Amino acid sequence: MTENYSATTASFTIIIMVLGSRHVRARAIGCLAVPILLSVLNNNIQSANRFQSVFSLSRESVFSLSRESVLENLPRASVHRIAFITFSYIKQNDTNKLFNFLLPAVDTWAAPTPSPSSEHDLNTTLNVNKNNPNEFNNVDHPREVPLYVVFSNTSREAFEDTCLQSDKLTPHQRMLCSRIHPIYVDCPEGKFGESPCCKQQNGLVEIFDKKYPLYDWYAFFDDDVYLRKEYVARLLAELRPPDFPMAAAPYNKEARAIGFGRKLCGTDRKEFLYPWGQPIFYSRGAIKMMERGYRANSLVSQCAAFELTHDVGNQVLNWMYSLPIAMLPPLPELPHMRGDFIGSHWVGREDMRAHMQLRSKAMTSTSVGSWSFHETHKKWMEFDPPKVETVVTVKDETMKWYKNVTGFHQTLTYELHGDPQTWEEGYWYTMQYSDCMHTINNTAHV
Repeated sequence: MTENYSATTASFTIIIMVLGSRHVRARAIGCLAVPILLSVLNNNIQSANRFQSVFSLSRESVFSLSRESVLENLPRASVHRIAFITFSYIKQNDTNKLFNFLLPAVDTWAAPTPSPSSEHDLNTTLNVNKNNPNEFNNVDHPREVPLYVVFSNTSREAFEDTCLQSDKLTPHQRMLCSRIHPIYVDCPEGKFGESPCCKQQNGLVEIFDKKYPLYDWYAFFDDDVYLRKEYVARLLAELRPPDFPMAAAPYNKEARAIGFGRKLCGTDRKEFLYPWGQPIFYSRGAIKMMERGYRANSLVSQCAAFELTHDVGNQVLNWMYSLPIAMLPPLPELPHMRGDFIGSHWVGREDMRAHMQLRSKAMTSTSVGSWSFHETHKKWMEFDPPKVETVVTVKDETMKWYKNVTGFHQTLTYELHGDPQTWEEGYWYTMQYSDCMHTINNTAHV
């Protein structure tokens, strides 16, 4: 094995010396060297350790390098550059979320993409090994689009019994279950605000830190959302490079006073208005910037302080980071649809369909099941998404970004502690709604 190892090392060195450009070197390492490295790692761990000492590559970094190679070959508008993340729950005696939301989602909008001819017909991509979530398998066809679902640990047994180990499922249902990638986190279940805020906070860290740290975008949304993912990917590709810290959100969720609701950090001053809602799309740069705060319980702390759930909690937290946020076309509640919309909310929500039917005479013709994922998918298939260059938030620079995102700098929290990016690791200084009111009141008396 020593002779083989030496030959491999020599070949690897020659490859690096011969290839002149850094760009080509990266492709060569990803495409040629990684299989050699994996062979060494799998066949002789002692030799692998020696190899690691020469090139400072751990097993995890080898897979990370492979992932970079895959992304490098994908166009910026590829859906495979986006981590699609929702959250939910399952109980042994309550599988409604699984059979009416999650499985239909991966059977419709989150189904595998069409033939990837625009993606150079890549043969493989990396995916999570469900038996060992910290390992990657390069066995999935690139058309597969994982749907990450953040569950509380209390849902683990019910999900695995129902979706992974049940002999009562049809073959099609078992196939759909395989498209769901569960992320288990230590979060309470059934508590207003705390549960979804905790799942978003801990779920994003788990995915970013231990699974796929190299996605360009991280989308987080409710499990009753339908996304036109290919259209969304093309819109996100029009923004700045993903290492730039930014977010994007539908512009039908207009800018409102910070923490609007039970406790308002509030004024109608433009510096204290910021967009809210979901889905929210975070760039890789944004997650890098905010992950230390997430680890210090930032989102859960702000949701608790303002008595909010995640959609408005994001507003507070993003504002504290002065995070630039781009406008995407609307994603309204059903039954509203339009060619430039990026999707629908309230999908699968029979309770909301019945409620809206009682309120609106125009909806008296809707029937039970008409808001299901499959029926919604059929309706969306009748729409062709517009050319991206014609979308108002792309062609009109004044509509591309929300303005005035630095209002947090006028708060007492900022005055005492500064920018959250500078806070000591492990600490989060929770902004109370009175912190911004204090500064506003002082300013008013000057």
